[in-house]
Amino acid sequence: MANIYITQELFENIILSMLEDMGCKTEIIEVPDNSESTRLLVKKGEKNVGGKTVMAIELDSLYEGFMKYHPLLQEIVNFIHNTFEENKIVAPEYKHWTESWDEVKDRLYFSVHNRNDPSIQGAVWKEVDDLVLVARVYVESSSSEILSLIVKKDLLEKWNVSEEEVIQTAKKNAPKLFPVKINSADGFMKEAARNFGGGNPKEISELSADCPPMIIVTTEKGAHGAAALFYDHVLETLSEMIGDTFFIIPSSINEFFILPKEYISFADDISRIIEETNHDLNAISAKEVLSNHGYIFRDGKFSSCV
Repeated sequence: MANIYITQELFENIILSMLEDMGCKTEIIEVPDNSESTRLLVKKGEKNVGGKTVMAIELDSLYEGFMKYHPLLQEIVNFIHNTFEENKIVAPEYKHWTESWDEVKDRLYFSVHNRNDPSIQGAVWKEVDDLVLVARVYVESSSSEILSLIVKKDLLEKWNVSEEEVIQTAKKNAPKLFPVKINSADGFMKEAARNFGGGNPKEISELSADCPPMIIVTTEKGAHGAAALFYDHVLETLSEMIGDTFFIIPSSINEFFILPKEYISFADDISRIIEETNHDLNAISAKEVLSNHGYIFRDGKFSSCV
């Protein structure tokens, strides 16, 4: 059967209509998010008023999941209806989070991005080779998502702090807010098997034997988890686990894959695979792409492998 392309506008209109048929009247609002705005689906009459929070669902992610996994529209509508009923997701008032340094300093953390990511222009960041560590203010989170605000340079004068102070504070807080999670490929597959209903120990063991001794670096939350690679002492810990020199694959802004130094000789081939994957919209969202090449950690230094 041929694939049918549905625009996001049509998708949203269908969702609104189906929800109304179920007696759930909703509307779309926009809230500031980085350099753009985020479209949220809320119940009518429950917009942000007076700083109160409202139930909301982020529409871009919902549409992206629909186009990638093709669930039934009725399943999506049921999910939205149940979410509103169970009060699972909130969209807080944003403005007060950036009013003063005292209010934000304990909620600062950082994410890692490609330096040319348009969403981070004008942000406070620290360069790490061709990547940047971008300062953020943590607002809210669900089981797998983080709602945050990127720290823009025009806030520095208001807070009376320097870029370096913001970055150092973010680096200090990040491991507390979002602890690092370092897992082997074997552990990763066992966890995936549990999550997706499989899990024959023998089959998992055989599959693991065919894989390189890969390590996954992320955070316990997962979202923005690639930043954990640049937490204090994490690269040094990996050196103790896998050797002083190792190869690093930028899976996404959510995680890095670590391979032994033997794979450096295949750097060109691996980088080609990374680039092909990054251009596959079914594999990764464009906004989550970190880089089209791998990296090396050698002699205590992180650098591009190009």
